[in-house]
Amino acid sequence: MYRDKFNVNNFQNLLILILIPSLITGPLLPELICIMLSLIFLFNLYRNFNLEFINKKIFLAYVLFTILLIIGSIFSKYTRLSLETSIFYFRFIIFSLAFSLILEKNIKTLRLLFLISTITLVFLAVNIIIQYCFNIDLFGNIPLTPGRYSSLFGTELIAGGFLARFMFLGVIFILFISDINKKYNIYLLFFYLIINTCAIFLSGERTSFFILIINILIFSLYLKSFKKIIFILLLCAPILGLFFIQINPDAKIRMFNATKEEVFTDNKINIFSAVYESHYVVAFNMFKDRPIIGHGVKSFREACKETRYAHYNGCATHPHNFYMQFLAEIGLLGFCFLIGLYFYILFKFVKIFFKKKNNLDLLKLILYQAVLVNLFPLMPSGNFFNNWMSIVLYIPIALIILFESLNKNGKYLIKNSK
Repeated sequence: MYRDKFNVNNFQNLLILILIPSLITGPLLPELICIMLSLIFLFNLYRNFNLEFINKKIFLAYVLFTILLIIGSIFSKYTRLSLETSIFYFRFIIFSLAFSLILEKNIKTLRLLFLISTITLVFLAVNIIIQYCFNIDLFGNIPLTPGRYSSLFGTELIAGGFLARFMFLGVIFILFISDINKKYNIYLLFFYLIINTCAIFLSGERTSFFILIINILIFSLYLKSFKKIIFILLLCAPILGLFFIQINPDAKIRMFNATKEEVFTDNKINIFSAVYESHYVVAFNMFKDRPIIGHGVKSFREACKETRYAHYNGCATHPHNFYMQFLAEIGLLGFCFLIGLYFYILFKFVKIFFKKKNNLDLLKLILYQAVLVNLFPLMPSGNFFNNWMSIVLYIPIALIILFESLNKNGKYLIKNSK
């Protein structure tokens, strides 16, 4: 019996450790990991029924949100399509609870998670740079689009988004978890930042580059190390600017020239671009038609084809903005959940920001910031209900749940330096 328990514990620890690297392989493997962790969690919960570790308010909000998704799907014109996503959406809720509980009981696994994640991010960034320099990466992948380098993601041009959204893991590891002397972590942090910045710029993903810049600027407000880095970057800005333009003129054209042309078209200011604005018009028209519970999850891709919602270039699989997607697909009720989560996290961020902070507080600030930037209303985004994206969004939330409950164990995880 002990051996079985030991094997299960080691298996779930292994699943967690390979989760971040698995996201590079596509949606299938991380989805399987998510399901297996959830099933193990539910089995353990059934065997040892104990809900004391669960924040009841958060759990209730999760349950109500899932019920809302299912109700919206049932009353949707596209019931079958919508239920495919909504009826099993609870697995991400179970996953986040399982993720946080497993790590709370395994501090060594938590340390390894941050180490492996940091190595994964640095390796991917370096591989993108190699792909740019030699037109092929270490695994034989060649760029499919000029100015867009995706490395191991292949035809999926999301490498920059992956690096930008998980950048916080490396920051936490370098500053708070690794055993690197505080005299040297500023240099490692600077190297980590430069490598990520180069790779994200080479990826040609404008939203990801925006996320990176916003993260760095906010970090500089409460992390001493980033204040030093910002000062160095300001001194080196002209050289770095010329360097980026030289290493990838195609990305420069896409990042700056194309952005300007898309925002300012025919003496008109578009919301990000004419295409994105068309998506938002369709989404808003869908919302006006069914404002309370929306048209159902995944309905945008079908409803946008209907004559009453049709708009030039307005059709896509999703509206490319989380908040417009919520309004169109799950209405005001769903929108209230999302905006409520955003302001709740913002409140927690501000509450800690203006008090005297220890290292555990700083670590929480980084996690709150990750969620705030991921869910920032005024930027384009992916499909909120996409399996891959859902796992990406729920990982920092799961870590927040973990560190909110972590008290005395924190001193064994976090080093004393800032």
